[in-house]
Amino acid sequence: MVREVVRYMLGPSGVRVLEFYIAHSAAINGLVVLYAILLLVARLNLRRIEERAVRQVQRQLDAAGYTGDRRARAHPPAADLAWPEIVAQGSRFPLVVGAKGWYPRLATPDNVARLLPVQALVERALAARRAAAAATDPEDKTG
Repeated sequence: MVREVVRYMLGPSGVRVLEFYIAHSAAINGLVVLYAILLLVARLNLRRIEERAVRQVQRQLDAAGYTGDRRARAHPPAADLAWPEIVAQGSRFPLVVGAKGWYPRLATPDNVARLLPVQALVERALAARRAAAAATDPEDKTG
């Protein structure tokens, strides 16, 4: 009974699509899983590259003597990141994809620079600096 209601709601074209899917469901689902794995690996690759970039931003902040968050946010010294070097050292897979992206792109310096804005990298570097300072703070104010 439910099958007839579904077939009626789908119409003649929908029934053909449904029958095709039922006949080839293993192959279709396999392709979907493979694509999901590809996106996962590409996303992890971008995260590895992002970690490299954040470390380089931290080194630039330290070298420039930036101690305050406000000054580093207003005038970030990381505008000239060495993207080719960062991508070469951090990339283990030829594709990258953003957090909400569905279409992987080649892991080129231009694509990575578009996916990782410098201001976001500065924010992450400052957050890591604050976390490290809080972890090494001798006066624990939480307890």
